[in-house]
Amino acid sequence: MYKGTPAVKEPGETVGDAGSKIEEVNAYGKYLTDDELKAKGISSEYITKGSEKLALQINFEKLDSPYAVFVKLRLKDVNINEKFMSRNNAYLGLEGYSTFGTNLRQNDKVFMSLAYANYDNRYLWKNYDGQQDKDKVYIDEKGFINWNVHYRPYRIYEDSENTEVSLVDKLGGNVVLRKEKGSDKLIFEGDNYKIVKGTFDEKGNFIAEKEITENLDKIFTYDIKTGQLVVKIPDRNSTYKISYITDFADEAKRGDELSNSVALYENSVLKGSRISVKHNVTANAFARIRNKIYQRLNIVKTDAEGARLSGAEFSFKKIASGSAAEVNLGTFKTGTDGAIKIEELLAGDYELVETKAPEGYVLNSEPYKIKVVELESGFKVELVGDYEGKATLLQNEIKVINKKKGELPPAVITPSAIVTPSAVVTPSAVVTPSAVVTPSAVVTPSTITTPGAVLTPSAVLTPGAIATPGAVLTPSAVVTPGAVTTPAAVVTPGVVTPPAPENPTPSVPVIPTTPETPNPTPVIPVTPTPTPLVPSYPINDTPDPNEPNSPDEFEVIGDDGTPQGKVVKKTKPNGEKEYVFEKDGTPLAGFKAKHKKTLPRTGGAATVWYYVAGMSLVLMAGLTFRKRKEEEI
Repeated sequence: MYKGTPAVKEPGETVGDAGSKIEEVNAYGKYLTDDELKAKGISSEYITKGSEKLALQINFEKLDSPYAVFVKLRLKDVNINEKFMSRNNAYLGLEGYSTFGTNLRQNDKVFMSLAYANYDNRYLWKNYDGQQDKDKVYIDEKGFINWNVHYRPYRIYEDSENTEVSLVDKLGGNVVLRKEKGSDKLIFEGDNYKIVKGTFDEKGNFIAEKEITENLDKIFTYDIKTGQLVVKIPDRNSTYKISYITDFADEAKRGDELSNSVALYENSVLKGSRISVKHNVTANAFARIRNKIYQRLNIVKTDAEGARLSGAEFSFKKIASGSAAEVNLGTFKTGTDGAIKIEELLAGDYELVETKAPEGYVLNSEPYKIKVVELESGFKVELVGDYEGKATLLQNEIKVINKKKGELPPAVITPSAIVTPSAVVTPSAVVTPSAVVTPSAVVTPSTITTPGAVLTPSAVLTPGAIATPGAVLTPSAVVTPGAVTTPAAVVTPGVVTPPAPENPTPSVPVIPTTPETPNPTPVIPVTPTPTPLVPSYPINDTPDPNEPNSPDEFEVIGDDGTPQGKVVKKTKPNGEKEYVFEKDGTPLAGFKAKHKKTLPRTGGAATVWYYVAGMSLVLMAGLTFRKRKEEEI
């Protein structure tokens, strides 16, 4: 208990008047000791019921000043995983009037103050996309539900604890997981199964930090015996948002109830109770159910830039297997949307071949091997083989790429060998020659090529004779040439014995040269076509992925000019586009929200060494080409 600052009332008001604006009493100084409380005639007692303490009553013999009373309360044992409100009432009554156990609102001699606090003690809860839309799911628009499970630890797990934390999700009727029929093999593609690490803000909103994309088959597993989805929490002391998609069962109809429940387990022990979600299906156009992703195969014809092309024709057949004969399913033609839709495929192997290219494009006659696997609802398509640069597959949509007529792949010259000097040879001592040999006829090349390193031959070749290490000619004065390249081979017609001058005093080494020969036919090098550069955008001015002309990929540049990584365009299950980082799949929108003020430095001045290395390779290739030309001469 502390002494408090006096309450302030408006002029003409009486404390307790309806609508009076009384300021709160604030504590000041040190709390009163037991002796000080006793001297002022202040005492306290508990109001009990059996062993339970119901209230704390403080008695004043004389209320001589404002006081501030602090009472520490402990919450009763409550079930974990609950959201609730705790209330605390304080009463002030005059002598002779009870402040407990009566209808205080009808007693004008007693004043009451109410305080309450909201507690969110949940560690696990569940909802689904669109749940706030009057609790309805429109099967005609989507044909699937995206479930969301939120997990945050209700306690701190020590490193020494051998406790595995997992969530067990059990589906009710009318919905099925995206997995192979009759199997425990889940289909990991698109947004079928996702787990994102993050935090919750003060309003209870989940803030994504990083999507986990590795080892999903170890995190999400299906127990075929119990019919339950099991999610192993990677880090027990971190917060996660787990989402997965279920399709409506084929027999689902309007008015059916969908139910789903999830529970937390520590090892094999259930903690708390199961959390259930229930709602009814509302469907307005059952004819559109077949638009579900795994109820059709889409074949889309595009050019190299991704633009859709009409007028392409394909033959499609089921390959013979065992006793089943080959079945020709017909010829299909892309419409104005550049697409073909094929439904109700049975499990087996198929072949797709383009038989007619769109106007102005080269025929892509590659036969595409396709495998169809039956799912709990619908089927899944797989491309069997390597079709890089020719076709792509994502969630039962195959995009077949055509090149324009006259569009040839760039020619790239790869040097057969790159000559790298192992060391620079420098004479260890100055040797004065007894005689200097000068060729009688020396032809000096019109151009001397200066390499980036100085090459000094270990032996000097004299026309007409082979010099041995003992006959190395070195000038009497040491002269270091700036950069001289000695021809790889010296060709001299016949044998020439050069005369020796009387007083040789050369100032520079004599370099044998290649005699004149007819000019060879020049070889024109082919310059490789440069790879198109990926565009870049500043972090605060990135394009909208849903705009028609937005790029499929680009580099994100931070506020300080450093690259943050490359993002690629991705299609969500609802058809909307988003950009995610190519390296780990992190959504660009979440990355921008988290790094709104400060972005990590991932590049900068150090990238200049990449350009230096590239220029060095170009120079090496040029030197190799020059050397070969001289050899041919």
